[in-house]
Amino acid sequence: MKTTLVMKILLIEDEEVLTSILLHSLTQQHYVVDIAQDGYVGWKYTQIYN
Repeated sequence: MKTTLVMKILLIEDEEVLTSILLHSLTQQHYVVDIAQDGYVGWKYTQIYN
């Protein structure tokens, strides 16, 4: 059985166009991407899912 390593990234960005570009690029490279639209939400995310 082959084990697959999943690389997960938290993208914190408030510009929708830049978020879309980065999300597309990262998912094309097989990353799993979670998005937070500002620093506070990103910080809270790290506290919950750490």
